[in-house]
Amino acid sequence: MAGADLAEIGRSGLRAWSGLVREEFLPELQGRRGVAVYREMAANDPVVGAVLFAVEMTLRGVPWTVAPAGPGQAAAEGARFLESVRDDMSHGFEDFLVEVLGMLVHGWAWFEIVWKRRPAPDGRIGVRKLALRGQDTALRWEFDPAGGIRGLWQAPSPDAPQPVFIPIAKSLLFRTTAAKGNPEGRSILRNAYRPWYFKKRLEEGEAIGYWRALGGLPVARIPARFMAAGASAEERALFHDFQRIVRDTQVDERAGLVLPSDRDEHGHPYFEFGLLGAAGGQSVPLREAIVDRAREIAMTVLADFILLGRDGAGSYALARDKSDRFETAVAAWLGAIAGTLNRHLVPRLWRINALDPAAMPRFVPGRVGRVDAATLAGLVERLAAAGVPLFPDDGLARFLRAAAGLPPPPDSAPETAR
Repeated sequence: MAGADLAEIGRSGLRAWSGLVREEFLPELQGRRGVAVYREMAANDPVVGAVLFAVEMTLRGVPWTVAPAGPGQAAAEGARFLESVRDDMSHGFEDFLVEVLGMLVHGWAWFEIVWKRRPAPDGRIGVRKLALRGQDTALRWEFDPAGGIRGLWQAPSPDAPQPVFIPIAKSLLFRTTAAKGNPEGRSILRNAYRPWYFKKRLEEGEAIGYWRALGGLPVARIPARFMAAGASAEERALFHDFQRIVRDTQVDERAGLVLPSDRDEHGHPYFEFGLLGAAGGQSVPLREAIVDRAREIAMTVLADFILLGRDGAGSYALARDKSDRFETAVAAWLGAIAGTLNRHLVPRLWRINALDPAAMPRFVPGRVGRVDAATLAGLVERLAAAGVPLFPDDGLARFLRAAAGLPPPPDSAPETAR
């Protein structure tokens, strides 16, 4: 358009200074501190671990295909080339997809594209590996004047004593969200942090409570002069020793304490140590509070179906409904992964090999989950009863068999000459 102003004027509003993003308002979840917290949540909490395991197993069960750009020989050859590049990497494509799941925990995952020259007779440029660059190694981001991502500075390591810059042109950045152009996305565990924080401390309190209820509270009695401000150095040292004993006492098979038998003029021992038992039962329902926090954690990622049945409640229909929503979320994440591959990896592969863009294929993830066979059969029956022509239809027959987990139909035999 003649006379159009092509310059960008506004900004996204991303809060970033000196390559550090500060969109997160909690200091403990910012930068590398946040990476450590999310890693602890994923590695230590059983509910978070179960959620991530469910995501990984669901993702592993989804088949990926390469769809040609269209009909014709050139498009078919392009799809075969991309399939060969995918299968020719030094690691499995499935293993790469599992590593991409790090974006769910941390909000983002950065991969460096390592190219290679394929052997003759092909001789084209392929992908040696898509190498993960760990979130805990990120030092800072580099942005262009308009707020776009130029690349990632990686922290020094024994192999690279100086920071390493990895340009975005040689990388793939997977994010859960691209709001404000934030390279760090947003962890799916972000909303689970608060219930996880309280759940962790409630569990610690519960364990301490059980421990105290079984063993009792350590109590030591010593003369008051040992605790007075004017106590001598020896008396003060003995006071600190008793403090340490009370703090470190654990009731187990090696527990024991030796005390002097001296008594005052009234027959009372100068020093006394014992375990004070609880007067009554637990007054605060900690277990109920812990279960509630666990349910909140699972709810934040639509995976609370994994907790159904723990308290004897929950129907099959409710579980099916909740798992359907979870599978929808997984399908959306798979779509985001496929979008990044199709927008940034495949076009670069095509350009570097000077291939025809019209023959450029794309990665397509398969269906998440399996259709219930009874539901599928009922749908076909109702369509047939309504007069919808269904068969013969080879494409429909293949879809129905695949959706129900049945083997594909045999190829039609070629017609013989009459």
